[in-house]
Amino acid sequence: MVTDRLSVANALEAANIDRPVAERIATELYDGIHNNVATKADLAQLRTELAARIDLIEHRLLTRHRFHMRLRTALAYHRDPPGDPKGTVTSSY
Repeated sequence: MVTDRLSVANALEAANIDRPVAERIATELYDGIHNNVATKADLAQLRTELAARIDLIEHRLLTRHRFHMRLRTALAYHRDPPGDPKGTVTSSY
């Protein structure tokens, strides 16, 4: 990867490109790469943000699952209360 403008300009000049043109090309290349390529730090930050979002989604899913399981248990309990023979309690449903 291009590390700095000077090294690129020197390489272009060594390839018989005039120094002002070499510097202009090096500047354009460096600016284009610098402004449009993710760095390792950018990727690390993105990884951290994604992990946090995944944890939040996982928490929400588990919370909803637990709620639905409790609701299902409550409805089953209401439909067939313990200690009551089946069919003796009439439901309002």
